[in-house]
Amino acid sequence: MSTPAQLLAMKHAAEANDAQVSSETTLNSAPAESIDTPELPSLAGTGSSTADSSVSADSLGSSAEALQSLTPTTAESITETPKKQTANKSKKKHVFNMDDDKAFPTLGAALGESSTPSVWANALSASQSSAKSGSYAEAAASAVPSFHPAVKSSNTQTTFIIDSDQQVDVPKADIFKIFSRIKKLYNVSVESTLSTATNKRTFLLSGPASSIQTAKREVLKRLTKPVTVKFTIPSSVRSAVIGSQGSHLKPIINDTRTKIDIEREIAGADAEEPADDDEIFGKMLSVSIQGDIAGCEEAKTRILSIVNENTKNLSIRVDVDRDLKPFLPSAFKTLSFSDAVDVTYPDPETKSCNVLLSGPRDDVIDARTQIRNSLATLTENIVTEERTIPKRVHPLLDSDKIFDATNVLIGLPSDDSDSELVRFTGLKQQIPAAVTFAKELCADYFVDSLDLARSHGGDAPHAKCLTAYFIYTKYFDQLSTKYDVLIHAPTYASLAKDDVKTAIVTFTCHKEKKDILKKVRKEVVDAVNKITPNLVRVVTDIDLFIFGKLDDSKAIENGVSIVPLGKLAGFGNKLVLILQQSDDEFLPSGKEIQERLDAADSSLDNLRELSKEVVSKTISVDGSDQAHLEGKTLSVLLSKFEPGSVEIKLHQNADGPSPDEVFLHGMKSSIENAVNDIAQAIEDVKNYEEACKYNVSIDCPRKLLSRLIGRNGKHLNQLREQFDVKVDVLEDGEREKSKDESADSNETSPVRITGLKTNADECVKHIESLLKAWGDEKRVVMKIESKYHSRLIGPGGAYVHKLQDRYKVIVRFPHESEKGHDDEVVIRGPSRGVAKAEEEMKELLEYERENGYSETIKVPASSLSRIIGKNGEHIKDISAEAGVSINSRKGDHAENGKKEEAEFEIRGSKSGIKKAKEAIQEFVARLENQTSVVVKVNPQYFGYLVGPRGSTKRQIILKAGGSDESVYEFKKYMQIPNKDSSSDEIVCAGDKKVVDKIVKEINRLIGERERVVIESVPVPKKKRGLLIGPGGSTRRALENELKVKIRVPRADSESEEITVEGLPENIQKAKEKIVKLVE
Repeated sequence: MSTPAQLLAMKHAAEANDAQVSSETTLNSAPAESIDTPELPSLAGTGSSTADSSVSADSLGSSAEALQSLTPTTAESITETPKKQTANKSKKKHVFNMDDDKAFPTLGAALGESSTPSVWANALSASQSSAKSGSYAEAAASAVPSFHPAVKSSNTQTTFIIDSDQQVDVPKADIFKIFSRIKKLYNVSVESTLSTATNKRTFLLSGPASSIQTAKREVLKRLTKPVTVKFTIPSSVRSAVIGSQGSHLKPIINDTRTKIDIEREIAGADAEEPADDDEIFGKMLSVSIQGDIAGCEEAKTRILSIVNENTKNLSIRVDVDRDLKPFLPSAFKTLSFSDAVDVTYPDPETKSCNVLLSGPRDDVIDARTQIRNSLATLTENIVTEERTIPKRVHPLLDSDKIFDATNVLIGLPSDDSDSELVRFTGLKQQIPAAVTFAKELCADYFVDSLDLARSHGGDAPHAKCLTAYFIYTKYFDQLSTKYDVLIHAPTYASLAKDDVKTAIVTFTCHKEKKDILKKVRKEVVDAVNKITPNLVRVVTDIDLFIFGKLDDSKAIENGVSIVPLGKLAGFGNKLVLILQQSDDEFLPSGKEIQERLDAADSSLDNLRELSKEVVSKTISVDGSDQAHLEGKTLSVLLSKFEPGSVEIKLHQNADGPSPDEVFLHGMKSSIENAVNDIAQAIEDVKNYEEACKYNVSIDCPRKLLSRLIGRNGKHLNQLREQFDVKVDVLEDGEREKSKDESADSNETSPVRITGLKTNADECVKHIESLLKAWGDEKRVVMKIESKYHSRLIGPGGAYVHKLQDRYKVIVRFPHESEKGHDDEVVIRGPSRGVAKAEEEMKELLEYERENGYSETIKVPASSLSRIIGKNGEHIKDISAEAGVSINSRKGDHAENGKKEEAEFEIRGSKSGIKKAKEAIQEFVARLENQTSVVVKVNPQYFGYLVGPRGSTKRQIILKAGGSDESVYEFKKYMQIPNKDSSSDEIVCAGDKKVVDKIVKEINRLIGERERVVIESVPVPKKKRGLLIGPGGSTRRALENELKVKIRVPRADSESEEITVEGLPENIQKAKEKIVKLVE
């Protein structure tokens, strides 16, 4: 079928080539039909056709005449009139409606889907546009079918229509000038006609393919009204759309001749409730494009293409209720995510309450939907029930073990509480099993208790002081380790309360060792009786706020320990002074006791003086204003003061919570400043947009600039995060010039800090302190033989960490791969600290040189590789743990046919050598006790032995005493062939005792499995619900109780047979219970 463009082209070709082409020649198209189906011509360059020859009409008049010859007086349709009507009388007339948008696409009309839909547009909500509904790009997306010209030509034609409301009111004379200019500039002829019925203007452009689209853009620019297109993009891709120095946005603006404004994200501005898209893509920014409609749509398409490219992958967080975190792994087992999605669950031990999803956008959004649905279901099904359990056995309730076994959480009352109610949280049907398991945990243990308040004639305050002392000095921990018992003591908070008259300590051990508790009780009683009330003094005249400045060196000189009970409890101002005495010391006289306690007490006088300067103040601040102080603002405000000089509590007064008050406690001078700073901070945050414009600059020496910036800007980002400011390193051209600018300005780079005045000033102080410290930094290289390195480092780096903490330096030993520098130890930090650390390192080195020991140990050569481990990891672990160096030496063949032996040389301290030898010998003994057993098992039982997700196999190994610390060793214990294997052998290798138990358990399980039978029980369909129970609870209870598997037909099945699988004796019991249930 022919399009209007083809008809116009055919007409002009016929006029120009009348001698060559017959009037009956067709355009090599299908027979003429009503033009209801042709594709829309594309204004992007695809909607064009090859003409017979160039259109000759170069003016508005010729264009109008050419179109008028095909147009009735109403200008609403075009009729094809063959030149030889006598030859075509039998043919049907073909009418083309000039207002048919399918034949002539209208600017702004949405006719069908775009041929190039935006993926980004589908992901977000529909964009808002000030243009007419429907996009220009969508209206002009499809290409016009090409046709075979009668005369071949390199020229192209295209047609389009401009709606009346989009046209600029231009006189005909000016339109003629526009068309002439286009012809002159681009060698493109423009023909146009105006419909008197609809005022739509139709255009036909003919000319070189390379110029026709540019000419079309010029027509649109000159003859259409400017429009504004608005839509949104994620703030995270704003920089990608703009590009470095506008490298992406400038070409779009130049090519489309549009003006583009992209909203800026204002830091600190109040955020509205995020929409669903905001949750996925972050804050959305508005984009406004002004220009002609074609340019606007092209610019929008190109911007969205960049957005789409930069949002192919997403990382989003799904909020999770803190109470649901432990249940997530089991709840999400049934979910099916794309392999391309990386899912990170929150650690129950941390404060994180988000599931992190990363991967392709669509897959991530699908995963988020699944997780949200699963969380909703979980929230509905999780319940909490309380059970009364004696307080004395609460320490035995291992919450981790209970959860691992039953998927139920337990919540114990605080140690200070007298409550015996224990909370069980989980699925309702799982709670009974958790309660049973908790009872089983307690059943194997014996619990005894001792109330220390009954000692010394019932002196409860004295007993509580002693209990706090035993906890503080870790005396109870030492006893617990010595006798392998669990000792549970009251909390510091309980011991600090005057109204508590008890100090109960509980002792727990396995029933088989209950006799050991007598020894433990005796030691505790002896320790209590040894410290009489006259050896203890309680000081209460020092403010708790000053406890952090406590110096107990003078007290220690007099044999007095100080327990800061108030600080440990978190309230009160009790300091407990206890005179210590060794076993070989005669009991001092009463006078000597008082003198020592007085000396320790007098050493606290400086704290008493400071306590006089401690004040409390409550100020009234509206709760909504206090919200401005929360978070970083308060942290920055506190950083202005000396650590420990002031404490600020929002929404509180001296007595407790108070929504419109702020409680300040600290040194008097700091409190007054803090009150003013709070008022200023609130005022600044209220007027954030103005207040955050404050800026201050600081000169940073160029040699320290890289340290200030940090790797990939890490340190600058930390400063921005810590002080909530903007930190910029200015270029030389941005330096503020002044007449008295220092001559050495080239040696520094200005750094500008912008933000709230308080925050910016504190950031400057922090940077100045850093620059001062870095400027005083010194670096020393010590030459130390590598054989001494491990001993100088110490076990687990203990010696090095001690030096670094004491002198605020960094000590770096060379890595083994640093050839040529393997004897260089670098110490870097403040000059005084470096000098002190270097001196101490020299003393330690001299000691090691004089006191170094070495010893040789022999091992079977066959065990050498296992002792060393992969890449030497095992021997390195032993070496690090013992703080020694271990080197393997070539062994010799022993006489009389004995096995070949290998040797290890161990160098270090005597204790370290002994520890390393014991570790190696223990490992060798374990290797010599290894065995391997093959068990033949019918392959049909392999899956049964493995269990769901390997649970049965794991339980068999752990029950036999195997350890899962080493994945390699754990796998060797039960090596079960794959499904595709034809082998029927299970290989069990490892420690002989463990392997023997595993083999025995495998044989037992297989024996039971071979006895399993399946029987059926008739149950009417209408009574199946009685057997299943709510949520399947009744059926599961029967299965767990009788160790059987009950299978119920599907709801749409008419079968009345219930199958029961299990051991014969269990099946009989199950059948009886089923029959009884459905009676």
